[in-house]
Amino acid sequence: MVDMRSLDLDKRDAVCKSAVRLINQLGFDGVSIAKIAKDAHVSPATIYIYFENKEDMLKQLYLQLKQDMVDFILKDFKPGQDHKANFKHLFYQHWFFFYQYPDSFAFIEQFANSPLLTCSCAEMGFRFYQPIMAIIHGAQQAGAVKPISQALYNALVFAPLLQLAKLHASGRQSIQPQDLEQVFEIIWAGLKTD
Repeated sequence: MVDMRSLDLDKRDAVCKSAVRLINQLGFDGVSIAKIAKDAHVSPATIYIYFENKEDMLKQLYLQLKQDMVDFILKDFKPGQDHKANFKHLFYQHWFFFYQYPDSFAFIEQFANSPLLTCSCAEMGFRFYQPIMAIIHGAQQAGAVKPISQALYNALVFAPLLQLAKLHASGRQSIQPQDLEQVFEIIWAGLKTD
């Protein structure tokens, strides 16, 4: 006998995967509930079982992908390490997420830079990120890392990683391990206090 809850979760998952894929290809305006339903092999009415409307679906997808990204970044994190090792773990896990899940990465970036990102949605996404920022704040409080704001930290650390990921994903430049190591060392040299 088929477990209906499992079947429903499978349908929802298919809808989400189709939405992410189509939105990355066609943009938010180029995708309708009907297109997503056709791609996911479900009826449009099925989508409304899980989501109020297209906007609700996009916001829920964004928040789920942000949570998935944070879970991935913190996977196997060992807080007993020194601050440089902690930072290196966060740096490389961000890269590996961008590299291994390019569709999720592209969707998160597109949504984060669209008018769909409301204050409440941005705040929820920010809350997901708090465990990562707590690691950075711990390093700042210990005097290992310069006391800079989260906005500056994002600009100095994540913006270069995002740019590298975009270059790599576009095929314009293949980012090699030695490139990442060099970027890591440059960023760490700018952040550390000694």
